[in-house]
Amino acid sequence: MSRFAGIILAGIAIATVGLLITEFLTGSLTLDCGVNPLNPLCIPGYAVRTLARMTIAYAFALAFALAYGIATAMSHRASHVLLPLLDIFQSVPVLGVVPVVFLVILGTGPAPPVFNQEVASIILIFTAMAWAPTFGVIAGINAIPADIKEAAHAYGMHGTRYLRQIVLPAVFPELVWSSILAWGGGWYLIPVEEHLSFGSPPNVTQVDLPGIGRYIALAALQANLALALFGLLVLVGIILAIDRLIWK
Repeated sequence: MSRFAGIILAGIAIATVGLLITEFLTGSLTLDCGVNPLNPLCIPGYAVRTLARMTIAYAFALAFALAYGIATAMSHRASHVLLPLLDIFQSVPVLGVVPVVFLVILGTGPAPPVFNQEVASIILIFTAMAWAPTFGVIAGINAIPADIKEAAHAYGMHGTRYLRQIVLPAVFPELVWSSILAWGGGWYLIPVEEHLSFGSPPNVTQVDLPGIGRYIALAALQANLALALFGLLVLVGIILAIDRLIWK
C-alpha cells in the first residue's frame, strides 16, 4: 500500500471514529428521524449508530478473548475448567439470551431509558462476537512450536515480555479470521437488538434504537419491500467496505 493510500485510509478512519463518537453521545445525525424513521436520509445516521454498537461490542469481545484465551491456553490446570465453560457458553443460542438480558437490564417498563437499551444491545452483540476470537487465541497459542517456547524461556522471556514478543504475534493471524466470524455473528443480530418488544400487556417493554437493523425491521413490519431491500443493500455495502478496508 502506498503512503498516499495509507494517509487517505487513516483520514477516513479518523473521520469515521469522530462520527461514531459524536452520534453515539449526542444522536445529532438522527435527531429529525423520530417522526419518519423510514426516511432514506436517516440511513447515514443509522449506519453510524449501528457501527458504534458493533465497534464497542467488538472491543469488549477482543479484550475478553485475549484475557480468557491466554489464561486457558497457558495454564494446563485452568484449562480443565475454562475450556469446558467456554464450550458451554458458545453453545447457548444467542437468541435464547435475548429475553434474559433485556429483562435483567431493562426491567418490565413500557419505556426503558435509552442508555439501558444501548447497554443491553451491546451485551447481546458481545455474546454473538466473543466466542470465535477466544477459540482463535487458544488455537494460536497451542500452535506455537515447542522449540520456540524453549528458546524463549532459555533467553529469559517471561511475563509480559513473553506475551508481547511470542504470544501476541502467534495469535494475530487467528484473531484476524476469527474476528471476521465474530463480526458476521454481530451483523446477524442487529435487527433483533435494535427493534424488539417483549412481555404481555400491560407490561410490554419496547426496545427501539436507531440503526440499520431497526430500519430493516420497521420496513418489514410495514410490508415495504423496497425500503427493506434498500436497508439490506446499505448493510451489505457497509459489510463489504469493512471487509475491503480492514480485513484485507
